[in-house]
Order: sequence, then C-alpha cells, then structure tokens
Amino acid sequence: NPGANPDDNYRCDCDSGYEQYITESGEKRCRNINDCPTGDNVCNSAGTCTDLVNAYKCECTTQGYHIVDTSAGHNNNTCSPKICGVPETLKHATYTLDGSASPFPTDVVPASQPTPAQMWFGGLARYTCDTGYTLSGVAATEATQTSSCQFNGRFTRISQCKPVNCGAQP
Repeated sequence: NPGANPDDNYRCDCDSGYEQYITESGEKRCRNINDCPTGDNVCNSAGTCTDLVNAYKCECTTQGYHIVDTSAGHNNNTCSPKICGVPETLKHATYTLDGSASPFPTDVVPASQPTPAQMWFGGLARYTCDTGYTLSGVAATEATQTSSCQFNGRFTRISQCKPVNCGAQP
C-alpha cells in the first residue's frame, strides 16, 4: 500500500560500492561507502587513507614507511615499515633479533612479508662477541653492540669483534 509520503514509495538501486541514504529533506540518494579501515590501524598508523569506490588508497606520511599491497587485495594498500633484510654476520660474534615480528594487525597483512630472519624498520640486531673477543681487543671492555634497521632500509654500521690482546709474552 502506498504511504502518505511519496518518498516512502521508492528505494534507490545503488551501484556497487554505494549505499542508499536519506537527505535532511527526506530524499533518498546513493553515496560512496567509505572503505578506509577504521580505528587505530588506518594505513598501519603511518599515513592517511583516501576512500575510492570499492577500495581505498594509503599515502604514507611517516618516515621509514612505504606503500605495499595488502593480502586482502581489492586495490587496497597500507603503509609498511621498510625491510632492511638479514643483519650482517660477524666473525666471532652471534646476534639476536629484536623487532623482526610483523608490525601489522592480523587483518591488514601485506601481500609480501620478510622472512623471520629479516628486519623491519625500527628493529634491532643485538650482537655479542664470542669469549676472548671484544669490540676494542682490550680485555674487560665492551663486547656487545646493536645495529638498527633505519628509515632508509639500511642497517647502522657495526664493528668487527677483535681478539683480546694479552700483551707481550715474558
């Protein structure tokens, strides 16, 4: 049965990516659905999101981040920390990784990720010289150092571990 208000007698058949809404004057229209992620994880908290039709686009505004496609596809992307790769191997030293885990929420994972041994921007490789080695070659001096993955996708420089010099033999 038709209602008293003629605007109640129709429905908008909106194209894909659009939804019906009612204007302040009561008229029904179609508008673009905002596809940008909501909450704290918009563009991995490192950029701004622009809504498109059935998609969105991130622009990275944080140094050390770049655009990557998400595994969700659909012309969507996010901001990803740059990958420095695998830390340098030093003779006479071992290292552990701090910061190689994915910095992404589980629902916004980039299509390509580093292997577990690779480092993201902001991660650290902590090196410890083997027994009998230090950074200076002097006994009882510093035997640990860190190398960080920088915003340009490169590691900070590190020093080789040197054998401890025991001095001249009598």
